Amino acid sequence: MGLIDKINKNEAALKAASNNSNKEEDLLLNKEELKYLLSLIKNSSFSGKDIEIIYNLTWKLQKAVLSLDKD
Repeated sequence: MGLIDKINKNEAALKAASNNSNKEEDLLLNKEELKYLLSLIKNSSFSGKDIEIIYNLTWKLQKAVLSLDKD
């Protein structure tokens, strides 16, 4: 591997790391989005095998909404 290849590889790694930090910010949900997800869950039906997963997910979403209410 030549010097140019190493430089290009390092630049690609830096770009990938930069993109990952931008993607993490895009994953943050605002209060309206959280409430929308909760309403979708409310208006849906699930099979018995999904109940525990949906319960835990709903609990996390509710905690996120409550933490946004405190701010």
